[in-house]
Amino acid sequence: WGLGLSLLCIPFAMGHGGVVRRAMSHPMWNPLGKLSYGVYLVHPLVIYAAAAATGGPVRYTDYGVVWNWCASAVISFVISLLLWVIVESPCSLLLGVVRKGFSQKPEHKNQADLRESAALEEVELVSLDFTFDGTDPH
Repeated sequence: WGLGLSLLCIPFAMGHGGVVRRAMSHPMWNPLGKLSYGVYLVHPLVIYAAAAATGGPVRYTDYGVVWNWCASAVISFVISLLLWVIVESPCSLLLGVVRKGFSQKPEHKNQADLRESAALEEVELVSLDFTFDGTDPH
């Protein structure tokens, strides 16, 4: 298994792979890639909950195994999607805002850009100036 994966990954890393590389790099895989780790984390809980819900001995049939696998996969992806929307995406946006706040201000290329930037900063400072009684000091 490891040898097969390495024989698949090494040519891709070296820029070879042709049609297979283009197919594996297609943007349609991006949503599944974002959810796959969440599915990995959630699926044992889904399987455990399904096993606990049976309440008795399980009869294994071909149809039952396929049905249980499909149901577990769909439920795991739905829970992973909810976790991505509720937790991962907002945290990622917040991290981007924090990182942007710590980054240095861009250099100005000319005096006009510098004056425009200073005017914008002054407008922002004035708009944030308020008193606690709700009246405008200006």
